[in-house]
Amino acid sequence: MSDTKPSEAEFCRTLRATIDAARHAIADGALIDLAGFDGEVTALCAAVTQVAEPARAALRDEMTGLLADLDELAASLAAQNAPSGDSDAAHQRAARAYAPGKVD
Repeated sequence: MSDTKPSEAEFCRTLRATIDAARHAIADGALIDLAGFDGEVTALCAAVTQVAEPARAALRDEMTGLLADLDELAASLAAQNAPSGDSDAAHQRAARAYAPGKVD
């Protein structure tokens, strides 16, 4: 058995694949559990700082792609958690119905 670990580029691609799968699940209406994902991103960032400069420069595209994917995931999560127009309207009607001083 080998004690080798995946390269930072492979690690980054794995995280990007996880983000892609999460975005697809969100698009399908699923709720996703990202517990521990921030730790994985932190571990990658720590590992990249230990890579020698010539190899680190080669990771630039992978890391830039990861950042873009994280931004897209954040947007997908925000859209999923934003109140829909119908529920927002219902919330406003309920708030007006129970407004102080309202007597029917």
